[in-house]
Amino acid sequence: MVDVAPHQHRASMPFYRLRDAQIARTGYVVFRGDGGSVVYAVFPARDVHCDESALLALLAEVDAAYVDYPDGTELRIEARCEGELLPGSADGAVARSEGWVHPQLVRDGWHERIRQRIGLVTLDATTR
Repeated sequence: MVDVAPHQHRASMPFYRLRDAQIARTGYVVFRGDGGSVVYAVFPARDVHCDESALLALLAEVDAAYVDYPDGTELRIEARCEGELLPGSADGAVARSEGWVHPQLVRDGWHERIRQRIGLVTLDATTR
């Protein structure tokens, strides 16, 4: 596998099913909004512990809070390299093993909500 510097990008290979991306080391889930021009979040598919319908519902919820352009959302399941900059992301969306969330969403408290909803974080008595 060729490493891609963070300032570069390459054409992504789509996966047709979340399960296929979860098996592959390079599978990532990408939440896009505003007609695909804004990347809301990027997570390794292997860390997603919900189904595609739950991902779509979460994406719609995030988009409604910022743009409310329901036909402009896009859930992408694709191959990416660690550290790869996603094209079309003015805010520096990067495929990282720990995930990436748009800085505005982080400021507004969405980061942990997104991680919880995809099953990456489980709330217990010590984190409530």
